[in-house]
Amino acid sequence: MLDRLKNFFQDAEVIGFYFDDKKIFISRLADEIENFEIDFEIDFEEKISPAEQLAKKIFLFCNQHGWKTSKTALCLRDGETQIFQPNFNIPPEKIDSALKTWATARVGENAFYTSAEIEGEFFAEAMGKNSAEEYINAWENNSMNLILMTGLSGNSPNKASYVAQLAAEKKLPNLIPQNPVTDKLKKIFALVLVIFIFFTAIFFGKIFYDYNIAQENLELAQKNFAAQSEILNLQGEIEQNISEMHALNKLLETQISANKLNMLIQLGRISYSDIQLQRVIFSDNFAEIEGVTEKAATIQSYLRKLKIKIAPSAKLERATA
Repeated sequence: MLDRLKNFFQDAEVIGFYFDDKKIFISRLADEIENFEIDFEIDFEEKISPAEQLAKKIFLFCNQHGWKTSKTALCLRDGETQIFQPNFNIPPEKIDSALKTWATARVGENAFYTSAEIEGEFFAEAMGKNSAEEYINAWENNSMNLILMTGLSGNSPNKASYVAQLAAEKKLPNLIPQNPVTDKLKKIFALVLVIFIFFTAIFFGKIFYDYNIAQENLELAQKNFAAQSEILNLQGEIEQNISEMHALNKLLETQISANKLNMLIQLGRISYSDIQLQRVIFSDNFAEIEGVTEKAATIQSYLRKLKIKIAPSAKLERATA
């Protein structure tokens, strides 16, 4: 996460430039180093400054290649800056004060100055404020951000690549003054962003967790509801069956006495396969049974059995064939 935040504030792509009055040397530092050269000469009859002409030409080239120009570095030509090697020994904490005194004496008030150890030797460099701001403003006018500028390149054969590497590693020398307030604000903003991302992750994590719990509870509630609905349906069916049984019992109680019910049961037990009963009527004093058969002899046998099984004391009054 910290690496991503770092790339958010600082693009990984760095482009270095060096102009020798005839050619612009370009070194693009990304996943690997790419080097280019383009012919270019300053037109001193132009109304715009040499720095503006150079920046315009560089921007067009970068734009044609689709490069980002949020981190660029410029190596100045010999003679554009004042360089010296101090031969005095002073405590480290007084070096900056001594360099400022020297730079002011050489290029005037508000001088831009820097120092660095190059190839084992200590060098100091200074440049007038107006000259330095010409390059800075020219780059800004052409939508480019100049983050490093120096004329101290040692014996480097590729000055464009050298300054691009310095900018990528945030090393000195660098004539462009660093703004401690801006750097501090960037750090504060980065910290705030980290805290915001952290709490946002917790917030959305909690929402996602609550959503999953709610989804599980919903599924469980749906299952419980389905089970309860099934139980209620079954209970309704049972209650309906019980109600129907009660109704049937009441019907039987009102229509059939115990005696008549018993006689119907017995009548079923003595049935003959040759006799088909068509109607049975019971009253208080008699019973009327109507049926058909193809064998006359069967009727007498059936009636005899009927008298024995159902009503031994009953009197058979009439039988019709």
